[in-house]
Amino acid sequence: MTAAEVQRLFVYNAWANERTFGALAGIPAESYRADMKSSHGGIHGTMLHIIFAQHLWLLRWMGQPHDAAFEGSKKAASLDALRSHWLDVEKETRAFLDARLNDAFLRETFVMKTTNGEAFTHTYGESMLHLVNHSSYHRGQVATLMRQAGHVPPATDYILHARQLRPGGDT
Repeated sequence: MTAAEVQRLFVYNAWANERTFGALAGIPAESYRADMKSSHGGIHGTMLHIIFAQHLWLLRWMGQPHDAAFEGSKKAASLDALRSHWLDVEKETRAFLDARLNDAFLRETFVMKTTNGEAFTHTYGESMLHLVNHSSYHRGQVATLMRQAGHVPPATDYILHARQLRPGGDT
């Protein structure tokens, strides 16, 4: 995996999150907030989990404590607040990648601690790939929850993003 590939995946991840937030803006608050008995409650809980995880991994990569991720999540009680928080996290993520990402960095290891305090060693590349995959997995859950609530989810497949990047690209 190269730095260019990781950059491409993070651009895709931001695009997919933006499309998801855009689609969610059109659904009633009752659907957005409903507890649908999913792994993170419902749409809001699952979106919150996606953004919390991105912030948490960013803090781990920067060697900072987890507290900011928990605090950001507590403030994101509505769709608008969560989207605003995500934009801040996305800006921080982009700045980190722009400053640190290169092929050698991806092979470096770091020790991270889970929210339960367990320590694990990973390469930055492994954890970055994990984050994008994690987000895709949970966006799929959001799509299912939207359908179950009678709403149309956005298409967020990577190939759609790739097509848009081409000159005269399709949507």
